[in-house]
This record gives sequence, structure tokens and C-alpha cells, in this order.
Amino acid sequence: MLTPSTVRRLEVFQVQINECFLNDSKRTEKIATLFDEAGETYYLHLRDDWLETPIYDGNVVNVFGNFDNENKCIADNFQNLVVVNPDVLISATSVADSFICMRKDILRERFNGNFCFNSSTAYGSLFHELIQSCLIQNNFTSQFMESEILKVVKRSIERLYSADLNENDVIGGLMDAIPTIRAWADKFIGEVPKPIEEHLSTSKTKLSISICNVLNVEEHICSIKYGLKGKIDASVEAKVSQNGILKRTIMPLELKTSRNVSPSHYAQTIFYCLLMSDNYDIDVESGLLYYLKIQNEETGKMLNVPVVPHELRSLIIQRNQLAWHALDDQRSILPPMIKNEFQCKNCSFNASCFLYHKAIENGTNETSGVVEIFDNKVAHLKDHHLDFFRNWDELITLEDEDMYRFQPEIWNMLASNCDDDQCLNNMCLDPETIETIPNGEGYRQFRCKFIRKAGKPNFVLDTQFCIGDHVIVSSELDHRTVASGFVEDIASNFVCLTLDRIPHGGSKRNFDMDIESCHSFLCASEKTAYSNLRSDIIDTFYRIDKDELTSSMKLIRQNLVSLLVDKETAKLRRLIVDFDPPCFNQSNDTMPNIVDTKSLNDDQIKAIKLALDAQDYAILLGMPGTGKSTTIVQIIKALVSNGKSVLLAAYTHSAVDNILLKLLNEEIDMLRLGSKSKVRPEIVPYLLNINQYDNVDMFRTFIESKQVIATTCLGITQYVDFVFSFF
Repeated sequence: MLTPSTVRRLEVFQVQINECFLNDSKRTEKIATLFDEAGETYYLHLRDDWLETPIYDGNVVNVFGNFDNENKCIADNFQNLVVVNPDVLISATSVADSFICMRKDILRERFNGNFCFNSSTAYGSLFHELIQSCLIQNNFTSQFMESEILKVVKRSIERLYSADLNENDVIGGLMDAIPTIRAWADKFIGEVPKPIEEHLSTSKTKLSISICNVLNVEEHICSIKYGLKGKIDASVEAKVSQNGILKRTIMPLELKTSRNVSPSHYAQTIFYCLLMSDNYDIDVESGLLYYLKIQNEETGKMLNVPVVPHELRSLIIQRNQLAWHALDDQRSILPPMIKNEFQCKNCSFNASCFLYHKAIENGTNETSGVVEIFDNKVAHLKDHHLDFFRNWDELITLEDEDMYRFQPEIWNMLASNCDDDQCLNNMCLDPETIETIPNGEGYRQFRCKFIRKAGKPNFVLDTQFCIGDHVIVSSELDHRTVASGFVEDIASNFVCLTLDRIPHGGSKRNFDMDIESCHSFLCASEKTAYSNLRSDIIDTFYRIDKDELTSSMKLIRQNLVSLLVDKETAKLRRLIVDFDPPCFNQSNDTMPNIVDTKSLNDDQIKAIKLALDAQDYAILLGMPGTGKSTTIVQIIKALVSNGKSVLLAAYTHSAVDNILLKLLNEEIDMLRLGSKSKVRPEIVPYLLNINQYDNVDMFRTFIESKQVIATTCLGITQYVDFVFSFF
């Protein structure tokens, strides 16, 4: 593993293809002329496998290797690494999976895909939560696991409802795994290393490992050193024994519930080693991979996955390919289709893949290589459908690029040099203000108050931060991301945030260890102790960066594809793209008694009648203050009185809540979907509280009794399965 001192961040000025002679053999190489910030010139020679690296003028590269006296560095199959465009953060999972189909993983970065929450994903998610709870509490007794199973299932009632699963069946399936998990913990959790199988082992001596501390779970790490991002199931501290040498180190632990070992799992674990190495400033030489359901032995299958140079080289080259396709000016160029009937038929991104091939690449069913599957998805699309897609895809891309514009500053620039409108620096977290918020959706959030103790008056108010903005919180000293969340309140010298976790002050080493030259960090259980937490926070200055949620753009793109491709959206396609006129029933001019006509003018009454007669849609147009909200309230009342279920959606939370506030005094059974921190206090009692339902049947009865369900257009994504099943 290369140490941080060997890394140089350089900009490409020129790239040339050259012929060179090595050992009397003529070989091709790429020579990149590079500059550093001071303007000094460097030369990078790419040979062997590195010739595949897409590197062009203007690119930024991280070179892992030493330059000689002539400022020359050679990257070949025996030495050095090159990360191209490291500011483009590629998901570790995407790179690991891309060896089968790179096109799919580029699309994964842009679209949500046609995923559904089924029994397989449900069990996988719950097993992860169970094992992570046991790791944090360092408790693998049957009694504790049985208790945790009941808790994680109760937190997941909504997901089980969406997947049409019965909670008793799920509880039984999880309970059946307790003996395996206990046996695994008895062997590998503790102070005494136990023998472990090693992937690609070349050593004749057995390796033994034990997990002695848990540093974090679901740790999200972004690395501009390697151009990667990822969420690690568990970051652990382990004792490693080999050849009579005992050492202590840190490692990623990746949990898998699949029944088959996959090369992509090895790749994913290696990438997590890189991410932890960067985040903790320690060489992480291997990671742990645990397969719960591979019953070769009573513990499941546990593997040690070392970072092997030739595998690492191949993975970084693949990552560079993905990063090139993810660049703004290359977004219209996708990797080629693999033309594999089995893979393409079962791909969750095949709709977007085929649509891009037909609309952007001018492809046909013949050029797709999978004629029947291709025609089944996109044969119905005419030229005006493709024009519609091209136009909106370009507009979404422009919006996406603008949202991404400031993101590299989060990772690259000191807070003092960042745009004051986008970054708050030298912020202190008041530990007395940390408040745990059970948000009713099955997981916790934390309300935290950050104070600017020094600086110009009204500093916070002079920025572009607004309530509801998404933010990333980092420690100033080592610039490590410690939490993310949303702005809840703003004042002249402080900002209140609702975060996904308590923002600890980055990695803190504890040098009082009994093993020489080892590294130890505060573990997850220690961080929950108030005294440790308080000293950790008080010693830390934080920066808060405004961050646009790119996930919303993925949703918009996916909706665009679904509109054009899905059979279920054929009617919408005719109305929106084909401009078929909407249909209306013949009105009998009778207004439901529930409608308060005395408070309405003639135009409002006409609008209500039109909406009630609509078979497809009705559009209500009016200037601000002309009574649109009042009219919508009366339409909802009329629909409910006719036994209809109503989905109320708007782009902003305030727009949704403004309508609901006008319905509070009506006898209407409402449900508001969303986070407590984003809705009006008067609407909080109507929020979904998943914790109050003991079983799926109780939740189903509750959901199906609602007359009005209200949410934002983007916020519905989290609940789309059960909302659609209701309507």
C-alpha cells in the first residue's frame, strides 16, 4: 500500500503517444506532461495496463509514486498508481460491479433504476441491522439478538408492508440465523485471534484474526485521494496474528447475505480498505468479508481479503474509465452495450439503457444485440417521443451540472478559501444542545446547534444557507466528513441542523496500547459515553458546506424514462407527450353539499366543477392571492365526500402544509409523509409514526383508512410502494 507522502495532485497539460524500447522490445506508452500548483513540470509515463487509462488535456490526476531527478514517473504493471479526475467520486459498489457491464454502472450514477423492495432485499437489510446492533453493543447473546430482532422488525413494518411480507415469517427467518451469528461471534469477536481463510493467500502460515473493537457502522467515506465514495457496513479494529507476530490494525467488515461468493465482493472490500486508509490515515492492508448464509461451517463463511497490487491496479484502471464517462462533457457517451440476453433481461437499468441507445445513440433493435428485449421496452416510441426525451434529458443534465458546480470545493478547498455563501467555517458544536429525535420512520436523527464564536456580526444570516438546505459537516483539522443532514434553524451567529449521526470530531487515536506500534481509535461504544463525547466535540472546529442533493436529479431522470417506457404510464404518455386532450364527464351542475359555495366566487366554483368532472386532469391557473389554495381545499373536501382517496403533492413542504392547515378543522382523516424537522408544528400530529404499529396488518389498516395522503413530489420516493398500493 502506498503512503500519503507519495501522492501528488497534478494537472495534465499534454498527452502524447510514444514508442519506447525496453529490454530490446518495442513498446507503446503514453507520456503526460503535468503541472503542479507552483507551475513545476512533471512527466508521467503510462505503460502496460495503464495504456487503457483515459487521460486528456485539462484532467487532474493523483500520481501515487516517486518522481526521479528529471521529474519523471513510470506507471506500469510493476509500480505506481494513477487516479484520473479524483474529484469525480465514484461509488465503490459501482466500480466493483462494472466488470460485467460498465454501461449499467454509469446509468446507476444517473438513474434510480427499477428496483422493488422484495423479500430478498428485506431480509438482507434486516440482517445487516441486526449484526450491526450486536457489534455496537458487543453483545451476541441469544437473549439480546431475540430482543433486537423484534426491534428491527418493528422499525421495518412499512418496508414489510411494501414487500407484502408477514412480520412473523420475517421474525422466524431472522431467529433461525441466531445460532450461526453466535458461532461466528464466538470465534471472531474478542481478544484472541482465530484462524481465517484468506483470499489469494500466498503464505504457507495460517492467518488468525479477531475483532476487538467496533469503530463505526454504516460509515460513509468520500475520498478525493482515490476518487471513491462508499458506505462501510462496519469499521473495526482487529488483532492479526501471523508467523508469531501479533499486531493491531483497523479493517472494513463487509456483510453479505447472498449464498454465492462473488469477485465483485472482493473488489468492494478492497476499495473499502482504500477509503479507510484515507479516512484514518493508516495503511489498511486487508478487509473482512462475511457471508452469513454460506453454510460450509456453522459460522458461515469469513474471509480475509488482502489488498493485492495487481488487483488494485485493475480496480483503479476500471475506476478511471467510469470517472471519464461521468465527466460533464462526456455524459452523452456511454460504454458499449454488452449484448447479453440473460444479463440485459434481468438488468434493472435496461429501460434507460435501451432508451439512450435509441434516442441518443440512434441505435436499433439489431445494434442492441437483444432484439426481443429491446423491442419489448422501446419499440412503441415514435420520433416525437425521442425528441421529448432528448430535450428534457439535456435540460436535466444542465441543471445537474449547475448543482454539482460547488461540490469539489467541499473536498478540495480550505474552509477559509471557500465561498462564504456556501461554507460556514470555525463552527463549534454545543454538546449540551444535542437532542435525539425519533423521527417516526424507524430510525433516529440528531438535532445539533453549531455556534460561530468569533467573526463578523450576522455572519450566518449573510450567507445563502436556508432552512431545509442539505449540508455536509466536516472536521476542520483533518477535513473528514462526520455527518450530513438539513438546516432546521438559522440565526445571526448559529445554525441548527438535523443530522443523520452525532458529528464526532473525526478519528481520535488512543496511544495507550499494550501492543507496540499499533493504532487505536475511540470505538463506537466508547463514543456513546457522554464524557468521551463531550471532550471529543469541544476539541473540534467544524465546517458546514451547502450540498445539493443529486439524488433528486436521479429521481427526475428515472421518472422521465418511466414516462416514456413503462406500460403503466401509457395514458400519461398520451396526455403529456402526445398532447391528447383531457376528457371530462358531462356535468350536472350540482355542487356537493360539503363545498362552502358562499365563500367562493364564480371562477372558483367553475374550477371545482371542472376538477370533479375531470377524467384525466384539470389545471387550475391563477395569480398569487386569487384563491387557488382555497379552491384546492374545497376540491379535496368534495372528492373525500364522494368516497375518493386523495394524494396531495407539491414541490415544497410549505406548499403542502399550507393546504393541510386549511383542512385541519374539517373531518378528514389525513396522513402527512415526511420528516418532522421539515413540516409545520401544527401538522406534526399527522405525520407517519412507524413506531406505533406492532404488525403489518395494523399498519395496513391504518394506511387504508386514510382519506388524504400528503407529501412533496420528491419526498414520495421513500414511500412510493405503499402509496401506490393504496391508490
